[in-house]
Amino acid sequence: MACELGKAIRQKEFYHSEDYGFTNHGAWGTVPRRVLDVQKRYLEEVEQNVDHWFRRSSDKYVNAAKQAAADFLGANVANINFVENATRGLNSILKSIPLSPGDAILATNFTYNAVANACRAASAKSQGTEVVAFNITFPISSREAFIKNYTDFLDAHKNIKVAVIDVISSFPSMLLPWKELTAACRERGILACLDGAHVPGQLRIALEECGADFFVGNLHKWSFCPRGCAVIWVHQAHHHLVRPTVTSHIYDKKQPFPGDFDLQGTRDLTAYACVPDAIKFYHDIAGGWDEVLAHNCSLVERFTEDLVNAFGTSQLQIPVDMRSPFMRHVKLPELPGWQGTQDDAIKLMNTLYEKGVLAAVECIEDELWLRISAHVYNTPEDYERLKSVVLEMAEIK
Repeated sequence: MACELGKAIRQKEFYHSEDYGFTNHGAWGTVPRRVLDVQKRYLEEVEQNVDHWFRRSSDKYVNAAKQAAADFLGANVANINFVENATRGLNSILKSIPLSPGDAILATNFTYNAVANACRAASAKSQGTEVVAFNITFPISSREAFIKNYTDFLDAHKNIKVAVIDVISSFPSMLLPWKELTAACRERGILACLDGAHVPGQLRIALEECGADFFVGNLHKWSFCPRGCAVIWVHQAHHHLVRPTVTSHIYDKKQPFPGDFDLQGTRDLTAYACVPDAIKFYHDIAGGWDEVLAHNCSLVERFTEDLVNAFGTSQLQIPVDMRSPFMRHVKLPELPGWQGTQDDAIKLMNTLYEKGVLAAVECIEDELWLRISAHVYNTPEDYERLKSVVLEMAEIK
């Protein structure tokens, strides 16, 4: 039975401390009490007979979890497997793609740092290759203009072999026109790798119809799974290419995916085993797609406007149809003693934490910006607390 979203579900289903305002769900996600209870039972089962767990019972749990994840993401279960996080999955993909001298990997200036590093590392493995970055600047006038600029970049860099495309970027958070960008890449013979770290639970997707070659997405961010739990999806045409970053007990020379991603040494499989219960929570307790979308979008829209008005600033200048569903950006007001640098962004985030607010702060084009998130447990008080702290720091009465 679904629970009322906001304060009721927070008090009943989550462990959140009352000492903090939570506005940064997008960073780490959260795990409901009942899902953690399931994980604890699995951990106890492991310790009751660890030999039985690894040799006999874990497979059935993980296989059931794969099917649940596939159903949730519109995927053929034969085309997916689990990895600990999107970064590991993207590393596996990028380091598996054969590059020749002159080839390039395409990222953007806002590609997630760990993924950008993976692009560099993959390029470094092959002499004479490079990483090129599509530069995103603000304001973005329209979705169509963004697509045109991107395709113009593709046409000006005919050596691109693979493009890493954010579906929902991390910071700044935007819902990119990923379907059009993917199609543009495929039309030009470029492999399309979707970074969907923020997709599962925030955006409906049908992976078998997405048009991409590869996809990774975290289940522990917006889908209530224990950390770390992510899905890697590989189009069946590329199963012969993609290998895990660690070679372990399964090594198939001809078709490494998905089998080589199983049995990755001794590790905790209980987060994977909890996937069916986390997805059940999403649908049955949180209310499913429509309820979650309505609550989160309404809350984040309302308090983005509220913070903008209170601070006398603006939100990120992007088209409405490029705003991510559950995350928004608000420019911070002038704060005495703080500069628009990444170092100060990190220090400010720590200062907010010390004042009882969990918030993401980044430097975008030499200005300090907040990223606020909304999920089913958030309440107006979270954002009011954030607003009060920032106004006090800005000395705005």
